[in-house]
Amino acid sequence: MNVVAGCNAVSFTSAGARLSAHLYLPPAFEPGTRHPAIVFVRPATGVKEQTAGLYAERLARSGFVTLAFDPRGFGESEGRRSVEDPVRIIEDLRHAIDFVERLPFVDPGRLFTAGVCMGGGYAAVEAADDARIKAVASITPYLTMHEDYPAMFGGPRITLALATVTDLFVRALGAVGIDLYSFAVPPNLLFARLPCTLPIARGMRDYYLDGQPGYRPTWRNRINWACQLNLIRYNPFDLTSRFTKPFYMAYGTKGYSPAMLQRFFDEVGTPPADKQLRVVDGSHFEIYWQPRFAEPIAEDLAAFFGRYVA
Repeated sequence: MNVVAGCNAVSFTSAGARLSAHLYLPPAFEPGTRHPAIVFVRPATGVKEQTAGLYAERLARSGFVTLAFDPRGFGESEGRRSVEDPVRIIEDLRHAIDFVERLPFVDPGRLFTAGVCMGGGYAAVEAADDARIKAVASITPYLTMHEDYPAMFGGPRITLALATVTDLFVRALGAVGIDLYSFAVPPNLLFARLPCTLPIARGMRDYYLDGQPGYRPTWRNRINWACQLNLIRYNPFDLTSRFTKPFYMAYGTKGYSPAMLQRFFDEVGTPPADKQLRVVDGSHFEIYWQPRFAEPIAEDLAAFFGRYVA
């Protein structure tokens, strides 16, 4: 593989699909030296050119080999389009780790993962049972989908019943090659004000839409209705009792469910000496990109992961 310091376009496979990724190498990269590596997981619907790539680029400057990738069906990756399925994306993350682990200039004994928003939960879930991962970081995580959907639709039983019926309908359409999509981000204020719109989806308007700081041409404002049952059933809190890896978290006091994020941090089984928390006076999406938040968090991550590279 011919690579240079900085950003390199690479690809690997997951479940037979080619996934597109950006591999960031340190400014003083030496091919003959084995480096520690971090695999970054993007937020729901996101692509590698957005916040995951921003953090990956910053951590590469601190001497890490880093990777930001498009899961199946997102950005430039192959696969059924825009399916935000935690099961699939966690599988894609595992294959991303496989890819990085095999690079000749990566030390397979010094692998880390980090995620932003829902990616922060995906990274923790994957690492809980992956002995290769030495430590995990969760940046402004969104971990309450399992509570927010039921609250929006009238309770867990009603939500599960609606999702089950919808899943049967979507599967029938999928069998004849038809996908059903909705907006991931409300495209205008009318959609944003609908009662069935999640608060975090309203907030996404200030980052993802055209003209906003996170807009990239490879991002698409849509979500596939396929596998919605997996999304509704996904609950990162199920792993707290068995998660014991060194763990870093950063969140904002003006973000989504800060009390629940604090609870997650407190409940994970990581020994206190291996936990680190940064709480900032900012919003969920400000932490994605604003230098006054992103730069100190990146410095935290370099130092935190640096404790486990020996």
